[in-house]
Amino acid sequence: GTLKPIEYVYVLVNESIHGMVKIGMTTRGVDRRAKEISGATGVPTPWEVKFSFKCYKSYELEQEIHEYLSAVRVSENREMFRLTPNQAMEVVKKLGEKYTNPSILLG
Repeated sequence: GTLKPIEYVYVLVNESIHGMVKIGMTTRGVDRRAKEISGATGVPTPWEVKFSFKCYKSYELEQEIHEYLSAVRVSENREMFRLTPNQAMEVVKKLGEKYTNPSILLG
């Protein structure tokens, strides 16, 4: 069968928004996604990519991360969390480990 394309979970930061990160997923380029988000939101400065994590089933991984971090979620904003970029990175790596193996596509 065809190999599934690589997907990404990313951590973005914005200098206008202190003490928070945005964690999301994309099935395309992370830089392109950051540009889209920057263009769409009312923040004066662009979102910068702090970390991008190659994985399979990025949507499932994103959901798992958001669930895991629900205690530090910023109000009802699904993708914003009160974390340092390093803390966010560690969580993505820890939960994402099993999503780097293509066999997860079979499950």
